[in-house]
Amino acid sequence: MPKSVVEEWLRSHGWSPERDIGDQADRLITERVEDSTRQGHPLRPSEASVRFLHSFGGLDLAYPETPEIRWIVDPTVGYEGDAAEFAEFSEDLGRPLFPVGGETSEAGFLLMDDLGRCFYQHWSGRYYVGEDAWGAFAKRLRGTLMQDAEDFYV
Repeated sequence: MPKSVVEEWLRSHGWSPERDIGDQADRLITERVEDSTRQGHPLRPSEASVRFLHSFGGLDLAYPETPEIRWIVDPTVGYEGDAAEFAEFSEDLGRPLFPVGGETSEAGFLLMDDLGRCFYQHWSGRYYVGEDAWGAFAKRLRGTLMQDAEDFYV
């Protein structure tokens, strides 16, 4: 999918290349870190996840073909006990992960590693979404099947 199509979709939801939600992103990140620490599994944001949340945080991205399914770009989306699951996923990958949002369909979570790669945790399994944010957006926008994350375990 051309980057221009992804960019047009993002712009239609309030994003622009200059967008930076600044302190709001920092507050969301701090809230998530504090909650994961309270849960006993401290999550630490990578530079890649911080940059991502500054640029895309707060967006509510409806998929054109299934508008009832949305990607909510908010690291605080979650449930009690999710930090343990994210920590286990991180350990399996051998890379730190930080949540960057969730989907409204069946409580799937999007996580980013320190390399900027995107992963998806869902009740049905763990998946690799893309090499970077643009790849992840394109894959989710297209509805393409995701690769099993086990292919990336150490």
